[in-house]
Amino acid sequence: MALDRRRLLAYGLAHGGKSTFWYAGEWLFLYLLTEVWRIPPTQAAWTLALGMIVSGGLDLAVARAFSSRGLQPEAAADLQVMGAVACALAMVGLGALSGAASSQGAMAVAMILCFRVAYAFVDVPQNTLLPLLASDAHERVALTAARYVAGGLAALLIAGAGAQLPRSVASSGSGPLTACAIAMAAIAVVSAVILRHDIRSRAPGRVAPGSDNRPDHDDGLSFTALVSTMVVVSAGTALFGRLQLYLAAYGHGCAGLPLAVTAGMVAAQPLWLSLSRRYPLRRMLNASGWLTWMTSLMLAWALADGASHGVMLVVGFVFGMPSAGLATGLWSLAASAATRRVARRDPSLTMAMFTCGSKLGLAGACLVTGWALQSATYRGGEITTLLGAMVGGSLVCAVACWRLTGRSVMIRRSGATAPQPARGRGMQ
Repeated sequence: MALDRRRLLAYGLAHGGKSTFWYAGEWLFLYLLTEVWRIPPTQAAWTLALGMIVSGGLDLAVARAFSSRGLQPEAAADLQVMGAVACALAMVGLGALSGAASSQGAMAVAMILCFRVAYAFVDVPQNTLLPLLASDAHERVALTAARYVAGGLAALLIAGAGAQLPRSVASSGSGPLTACAIAMAAIAVVSAVILRHDIRSRAPGRVAPGSDNRPDHDDGLSFTALVSTMVVVSAGTALFGRLQLYLAAYGHGCAGLPLAVTAGMVAAQPLWLSLSRRYPLRRMLNASGWLTWMTSLMLAWALADGASHGVMLVVGFVFGMPSAGLATGLWSLAASAATRRVARRDPSLTMAMFTCGSKLGLAGACLVTGWALQSATYRGGEITTLLGAMVGGSLVCAVACWRLTGRSVMIRRSGATAPQPARGRGMQ
C-alpha cells in the first residue's frame, strides 16, 4: 500500500482529535479535581490511577475480543467513531458538573471513570491502525510523526485552555468548561468520521508480515524490553505534564511554560522524522535520551534560579524538542513489533499491550503526583517538591532509553538476532 498524503492527513487528524481527550484527561482532570472540586490531592490521584488501570485492562479486553474476529482497518475506524461519541458524552457531562463544585465532586469522579471506560474504545482502534495502515518502517515512522504533530497541536489547545478555564469557572459557573468540552467532543468525533470515510472509500490493503525491508527495525530488542521502557517513559513524561499546569497557574516560573514545551514538541517533529530516515531508531532514541537529560537540567536551573519570562519560554521550548524523539521512536518500535512477532496475526492485541503498559505507568505517575501535591504547599509558593518530581521524571525517561538502546547494542555485538516471523501466514 502506498501511504499518500490524504491518508496521512486523515490519520493525523483522527489522532489529534483523540489527543484532545487524552491531554484533557492527563492535564486537566487532576487540576479540576483538586482546584475546582477541592478533592484532596491523594484522593484525586487514586481516582485517576484507578481509572488508568481500568482503562488499561479494557484495552486488552477490547483488543482480544476484536482480534479474535480479525480486526481490520474498516472495523477499527468504525469502532473509533463509536468510542469518540461515548467519550464526548462523558466529557460534556463532566463540564456541566463544574458549576456545582462543592456538591458534585462524587459525580465528577464517576463521570471521569465513565470517560476512561469509553476511551478504551477510541484508543485501541486508533493505535491498531498504526501497523495496519503502514507497509514498512518508513511509513510507520511517518504515521507516528503525523500522530505527534497532530497530538502536539491538540496539546497546545489544551495547554492554552487549561491556564484559563479553572479560574473562569469560579466566576462564570459551568459555562466555560462545558463550552470547552463541546469543542473537544466535536473535534474528536468529526476527525474520527473523516478517517472512517477515507478508509472505507479507499481500501487500505493488508500488511504482510515480513514485508519490512528496513534493517535493524528493532535491533533485536525483546518485546518485554520495549513494553518496560514504555511504562517508564509514560510515567516520567506524565509527571511533568500534570505538574506543569500547577506551576503555570500559580505563577511559579512562567505562565507560558506548558505552551512553550508543547510548541517545542511540535516544531521538532520534522527533524526527528528526517533523522529516522537516515539512522536506525536505536540511535534516534539514544540521542533524544541524551538531549532529555541535558534539557531537564537546564529547566531545573531556570525554575530554581527564577529565570526571566523570556528565558523560561526558550528553555521550555528546547526542553520539549527531545520529547518528540522519545515518543516517535518508541511508538514506531511498537508498531514494528505489532507487524513482526506473534502479533502479526493480531496487531490490535500487541498495540493494546503497549497502551496497557503505558497506562500502568501513568497510574503510577498519578500516585507520585498526588504525593508531590500533598507534600508541597504549592498554593503558598513552595515548588521544590513539584520541581523535583518533574525533573526527576524526565531524567528517568532518559535513563530508560539508554538502557533500551544499550541492550540493543549488546544483542547486536553478541550476534543475536531478532526472532523471525513464521512464513506463509498472513495477518488476520
